[in-house]
Amino acid sequence: MWETAPYVVGHHKGTANPGEPGNVVLSGHISSIREGAIFKRLPEVEVRDAVILVTDDRNYIYQVVDKKTVEPTDIGVMFSSGEKLLTLITCVPDGVYTHRLVITARQI
Repeated sequence: MWETAPYVVGHHKGTANPGEPGNVVLSGHISSIREGAIFKRLPEVEVRDAVILVTDDRNYIYQVVDKKTVEPTDIGVMFSSGEKLLTLITCVPDGVYTHRLVITARQI
């Protein structure tokens, strides 16, 4: 089930923490009058772009390795392979929200 917190990026329960082996899965709204637009620019991210994940402890740098659109039922994008991955998820297309944009990045 896809649940996204309003006005913030949500860290999916049961996924890795930054810097740990596994898949850090974060999701946020692309646009919502009532819930914000924290991932409004996520569609602009491209393969090979750098993503910096900032925590209280340190910054983690990832490189985007995949960008795809999936059905809402495709929760396989949240699974872990043991690699240090970051998965960013938002609903698309903007205003319709029938699919999910999934950006996958590998820690470098």
